[in-house]
Amino acid sequence: TFVFLLPILIFTRHKNIWYIRIRENNALLIWFLSFFCKSVIFISSDVKKNLRISSKTKKYTLMTGFQKYQLSLEANFESVKTINFVTVGSINERKNQIEVIELFKYISSSINAKCNLHIYGGYEPADYSYYESLKLKIKSDNEINESVHFYGYVSEVIPMIEHYDVFLFASRREGLPRSIIEALQAGLYVICRPVDGVSDIIKDPSFGLVLNMSDDLNKINFNELFSFGLSQDERKKRNSFINDFFSNEVYGDKFEDILKR
Repeated sequence: TFVFLLPILIFTRHKNIWYIRIRENNALLIWFLSFFCKSVIFISSDVKKNLRISSKTKKYTLMTGFQKYQLSLEANFESVKTINFVTVGSINERKNQIEVIELFKYISSSINAKCNLHIYGGYEPADYSYYESLKLKIKSDNEINESVHFYGYVSEVIPMIEHYDVFLFASRREGLPRSIIEALQAGLYVICRPVDGVSDIIKDPSFGLVLNMSDDLNKINFNELFSFGLSQDERKKRNSFINDFFSNEVYGDKFEDILKR
């Protein structure tokens, strides 16, 4: 049994305290292990709310910390005629780039600006057919085949995406989507699905738009949305929020507080 669990569990010990880190979202395993643990730490309040554990076990939320990042852009984005969209993540069905492309197509056809979408991310051999299906979808669609482009894996995400305007994110499952945090830290406006962790990040309407599959996009005025959301002041506001609430310092302080309790 222990050998079976090794791929999804990490055991560490520090100052007579054993820590078990679960690498996969396995609700049954989490529930079972909670009977043997004094505390369970969740990566977001959504995960904490949605997972069942022992009633005798203490529950905490501890979100990932990030190094602070200061925006370097000086351009006046309010006068730009082109809106540049970007998405970052491994190319596979879970990250759901096909929905990103469909959303981009709708938005680009409904606003008074030229639009581009750049897709960053690598893929595993098992996901090659999905990647090919995305390329075929774009190539066969005359409305977007010149405005959507694929790029490979990037290691330094924030400095690269800082030069874009809107971040699109359609992942089907997350615990705490760090790519959304990085996008806000880079000053971008975010449009995403309501996956776990989003409620901890999109704290203000000016940060982004959370869309359900059932939402009527015709009711959203994207021209008005972007005329306000892409201003330099709003970019700085989003960057400051992430630097203040998701910093490594805040993460360390909260972790120490949990240990004391």
